[in-house]
Amino acid sequence: MKHTILFFITIFTLNGYAQISYEPGYFINNEDQKTNCFIKNMDWKNNPTSFEYKLSETTIESNTATIETVKEFSITNSVKYNRFVVNIDRSREIIKYMSEERAPSFNEEILFLKLIVEGTANLYSYEDSNLGRYFFNIDSPNTNPEQLIFKSYLDSEDEGEYKNIIRTNNAYKQQLLNNLNCSSISQKDIKNTNYKERELKKIFENYNKCKDPNYESFSIKRPKKDLFNFSARLGLSATSLKIQNMPIPSWDTNFDSKLTLRIGVETEFILPFNKNKWSLIVQPTYQSFKSEKEITYLQTSLVTKKTIVYVNYKSLEFPIGVRYYSFLNADSKLFFNLSAIIDMPMSSSISADRAEGTELFDLDISSKPSFALGAGYNYHSKYTLELTLLTSRKILNNHPSWNTNYNNLALTFGYVFN
Repeated sequence: MKHTILFFITIFTLNGYAQISYEPGYFINNEDQKTNCFIKNMDWKNNPTSFEYKLSETTIESNTATIETVKEFSITNSVKYNRFVVNIDRSREIIKYMSEERAPSFNEEILFLKLIVEGTANLYSYEDSNLGRYFFNIDSPNTNPEQLIFKSYLDSEDEGEYKNIIRTNNAYKQQLLNNLNCSSISQKDIKNTNYKERELKKIFENYNKCKDPNYESFSIKRPKKDLFNFSARLGLSATSLKIQNMPIPSWDTNFDSKLTLRIGVETEFILPFNKNKWSLIVQPTYQSFKSEKEITYLQTSLVTKKTIVYVNYKSLEFPIGVRYYSFLNADSKLFFNLSAIIDMPMSSSISADRAEGTELFDLDISSKPSFALGAGYNYHSKYTLELTLLTSRKILNNHPSWNTNYNNLALTFGYVFN
């Protein structure tokens, strides 16, 4: 079992380094030299500090360029980053770490900023984990941009009933009023603009159109992403069960492995970064295991008897996990899952009677959470085949004198409705 788990983890880890996608682009170095190349598109969630590139599509070896040597880089029809020296406020939005100061706390940093709107007024974004900031400059794209100020803070000076109230510094609205002065943008427009990319982008594009009637928006034409997938799943499991009674070893039972049916569905949410390689999955699944086994138990210290131990185990499993994709070509991809399983047994028990007909034991089944490792193949985003290893599950949680090992190795076929 341990070796099998190690195998899955090794495959998952190695595969993370195997997927390479280089796309046409360019970068400009500190000497203003432009190099056309092929850049590894990581579909960065957080703004990068470096990137990999090749000088030709057929080159095997890649090079790494860093923020110290590159002032701009772009991937055609995907993204563009510019290097700037900026003052950035990294104040936290989590209450535990929230500042009591209304004013931003700036630090000077060298960052790659992502271009959102290009024109007379330029809008940039910066993201780092849960931190999101927007920057702008007017008339000169080479001028270091200014941060649009938005900050949540704790007001601990309130003398009334409530203390430590969360307040918001929305100074970015005044910055927009002061700098984006145009007849097509009203005070109400800015007042209703939230600190979000889509809404800020609209304001900046309106300003650029006001200043230049021939203005064309800087836009990235990305393929439409299906953020949700829903699939039906049908599979077979090689299932086994071993139960042990610590005070009375003669009650121990090792049920033979058998094939069982699994029926379920899957809901998948594609995470909108890193080229659709990551997703969250939920896989409600009905499973059952019904078996019997003859054992010889001690009736007294000198007398042994035979009886049959029955197991009738039905449950709804709720695996909740994360999936990683490795794209082989336009139609095929591999995927790897890691899930935590919440199991909900339904009228399930393990029981046995003595030879004379009285009850030997009757145990209701109650499960502890377990885990699952899966690897599979997806064809044409329509058909899936997945091999899943479920780690050993304890199913007699309400009976501390019993130890159980319920094991599953499942092969599941899925059909995606999209």
